[in-house]
Amino acid sequence: MEMLVPTEELLVGDEAGHIYFYSVEWPNETESALFGWNGTLVLLARMSFHTQQICGLSWSSDGEFFASGGNDNACYLFETKKILHNRSDLSAGNLDPRYGSNGERILTVSLSGSDIINDTGREKHRWELNAAVKAIAFCPWQRGLLAVRGGSNDRCIHFYHTFSGACLATIDCAAQVTSLIWSKNRKEIAATFGFAQPEHPFRVAVFAWPSCEQVVAIPWYDENRALFAIPYPGGPIHNRELKEDSTWQDQRLEEGCIVVAASDAAIRFHEIWTENKKGLGISAGSLGNSEILENFHGIERICDQIIR
Repeated sequence: MEMLVPTEELLVGDEAGHIYFYSVEWPNETESALFGWNGTLVLLARMSFHTQQICGLSWSSDGEFFASGGNDNACYLFETKKILHNRSDLSAGNLDPRYGSNGERILTVSLSGSDIINDTGREKHRWELNAAVKAIAFCPWQRGLLAVRGGSNDRCIHFYHTFSGACLATIDCAAQVTSLIWSKNRKEIAATFGFAQPEHPFRVAVFAWPSCEQVVAIPWYDENRALFAIPYPGGPIHNRELKEDSTWQDQRLEEGCIVVAASDAAIRFHEIWTENKKGLGISAGSLGNSEILENFHGIERICDQIIR
């Protein structure tokens, strides 16, 4: 009996520098109980381009590209269709559930061998930074714009053009950049910071694009570090309504807060974007030193290469 189930794509990295590209068939609870089937994982590709641990993975919003960062200071950009082209060595395995000590369900899969993709040229671009690459963020409203951060020995946010590979701008943050979050409604990007120079007390900052101007800075007056941050989909608390069952009305189209995990084992909510939204227009831009029309790829006029 054939059954249509939702399919998703999953990227997993390991300590040896391998990237595993899976297709996941994920039935709902009713289908799982009815047919005794918990889903299937298909290994579409196994890639070996990094020489050290994988630190970061990110998809573009349309799934056309994905990027990887490693402890080898390299960031790779891949075109999805090129990685999957003519893959004949696919292997699949059924998901076998087991339960952990706390009652949580753990799904494992056993897969047969698959050739490893490591041929030079399969990647679209490769960028070398001065430290491990963890935070990678594709711009959700400007096609072809990618932000990448370096660790303690780099301390910068680098902006790349995914189609040409050109570095459009670099912001020197004087601190380890631990995460990057693009605003969906504003031409801005938020960054959190870990290890920092003494004269840099900020742990959260927001920069405008393409001016790279710092528009928000939130200091922490202690030695704690911001380890990682994610956007809070509910938006600011005053934008939400309490329903009759004492739960908050979900407003996923709103934004405003980011949730920051800190080195003192605390979780902090910072409201960095308010209700008033800026337009997301597209204008002509420049790439390198030549003025070109970039409306299709959405790249605007770049700022100075390094902002301090």
